[in-house]
Amino acid sequence: ASPSASPSASPSASPSASPSAGLRPRPPARPARTFPAPTPLTTAHPSPATSRRASPTAGYRPTPLPPGALTTVLAAACAPFPSDLPGATTALCLLALRVPDLPRGAYWYDPAQHTLTTITTHLDAVTTGPLLPNTRLALRGAAAVLIPAGDPLSGAATFGDRWYRMQQLETGLRTHRATLAATALGLSARIHSDGANETTDEVLGLTGTPLRSLSFLAMGTPPTGGPLVTRPIPAPSTRR
Repeated sequence: ASPSASPSASPSASPSASPSAGLRPRPPARPARTFPAPTPLTTAHPSPATSRRASPTAGYRPTPLPPGALTTVLAAACAPFPSDLPGATTALCLLALRVPDLPRGAYWYDPAQHTLTTITTHLDAVTTGPLLPNTRLALRGAAAVLIPAGDPLSGAATFGDRWYRMQQLETGLRTHRATLAATALGLSARIHSDGANETTDEVLGLTGTPLRSLSFLAMGTPPTGGPLVTRPIPAPSTRR
């Protein structure tokens, strides 16, 4: 991607007014694709039919992911949260692998406008890049990959050590919420940290900017056989 069309984050911000405004990642300056509004989950807790979350170690069934399910997961991942720092210090990128009506490619998600901006339609560098065997296997059948991206360094001058910790907290929160939403929809998700690498950054147009990929969450339809790492999901507490 050309520098003018690449995602960006300002390397500095004025403490006097909205210190984090210049540090928030901004999408590429390109036309965006509007997606249907997500169907809100009735609860953050998975449905009774999915009382155990599954983390597939042997990949996914190559089943398309309905656009409505994808938008629900994206909206859940980017929901606001209480913080002593301004939120949205990370961006959310998407690899669409099997999503009807959405061409295979990399996208930047804008939660405020609920739009996807195309970064590239060439993903071979990611899927054939420096990945562990189980990550390669996951990408053969996964429907989508969510990639939080951020700038762990530039905010330190204004916010100190809290900035780096906030980047990591927000990344974990996004992947956790996305996983819960996917599970509630009968899908599976698994983090493949090796996917957050320089090759992925280049494909996402992050190379040469302060931003970098911070995690790599694959999701899709769980396999009908083979090993699964499963954990029971406790029922939500009714105590007040």
